[in-house]
Amino acid sequence: MPSYIMQKTMAYQTISPAAGELIRSCADITDQHLEVVLTNARQAFEREWRHWLVDGRAAIVFAAAAILRKKAKSMLIS
Repeated sequence: MPSYIMQKTMAYQTISPAAGELIRSCADITDQHLEVVLTNARQAFEREWRHWLVDGRAAIVFAAAAILRKKAKSMLIS
């Protein structure tokens, strides 16, 4: 796409499937950028993550959660 054509951006939201409540709004990104992020996530899952035992996955998720809790305030988008 030529640089002089502005790509449309959109704010994406995470909605709780259980409560139907807004959990978070994400920064505006283009549909193209979102597709790249989703493709990368799918490839990572297919390549490695799905082959890990649940205990190994849980350890990584818990470690990531601890890091996110420590950095939560600095990561907020207003």
